[in-house]
Amino acid sequence: MTPADPRLDQLGPTLRAIVYHLVTEGLCEGIASARRDVDAQAHAMAVNESARPGWVSGTYRDSPAKAAILAALAAMPPGQCDVAGLATAILGALAAPGLDLRALSWHLPDADGLSDAVDLLPAGDGPLAVRARELVAQAVARGADARSCVLTDEAGHACCHVQVGCRGPLARRRRGLPTRLAWPASPLRRRRAGLARPPSRPGRALLVRVTASGAGRMTAPRAPPHGAPAVACL
Repeated sequence: MTPADPRLDQLGPTLRAIVYHLVTEGLCEGIASARRDVDAQAHAMAVNESARPGWVSGTYRDSPAKAAILAALAAMPPGQCDVAGLATAILGALAAPGLDLRALSWHLPDADGLSDAVDLLPAGDGPLAVRARELVAQAVARGADARSCVLTDEAGHACCHVQVGCRGPLARRRRGLPTRLAWPASPLRRRRAGLARPPSRPGRALLVRVTASGAGRMTAPRAPPHGAPAVACL
């Protein structure tokens, strides 16, 4: 794998930068899985659930999509629990209207068509997982919602799963999204920073940055991070 691999273009900018570092350092042999459509996600989940019953329940964070999948799996006849039958049941559950599939897996594309999760194959015995954790820690320190772990892919190979959501100020800025502004406690500091509360929305966490022309630009709060220790991945 080289830094020119076109699959890197499927990744969000922060995740892409992490994978780029791992590739240039010679630690990553290739990508086992990056951006997935719903069919590929259902198949990956079915392979793991077939090999290790209870995989979905123990791996994915709680969400309406996960609840729908678990209900569909519980309703399956015992004789149909092969990979094909499980994939069909999972696809049927994910077809329900109103489900936020990104809350289930960041392998699925966001509104920009980019994936915030990738599974990497290590090059030889290199410390891919260790270096990935270091880069993920740097992303977390800069405000990203990120984590990494070692998993087994569909082919049975050990791989390093890395996911980086664009939740932090740095990551959102790289995508051209507004960042949340800290609210200075002192009125003098607020004036020096060019900040003013929107008069129609008192007490809200939305701020207006006053530009040189006197126009105000409202900034939105950062999206809440996904919360559970379980990883949304395979």
